[in-house]
Amino acid sequence: MEDTPKRSAAPYIVLRVVTEDLASVAPGGTMIVTNCADQVLIHDACYVVRDRGSAKVRRYCQRTNLLLGDDARRSPLAGPFDIVGRVVSVIRDL
Repeated sequence: MEDTPKRSAAPYIVLRVVTEDLASVAPGGTMIVTNCADQVLIHDACYVVRDRGSAKVRRYCQRTNLLLGDDARRSPLAGPFDIVGRVVSVIRDL
């Protein structure tokens, strides 16, 4: 992400993806719309999470209770982390 997002009073924020954490959903350069008011973890939904000072896009897996990147073996997040919000839209080209 451009910067680590702070907790927002606005219900939605738009962030530019600069990493390939979850490239199958949001490759680098895309914009993601995130609902900051929605932090309830739902199986197979994508979230922006703050982890050790950086923001990442991850998909939640209810079976394992992990937030996974494209390479689940290399990049699972098991906590502690802060959920910024659920990704509601991916904009690939403006």
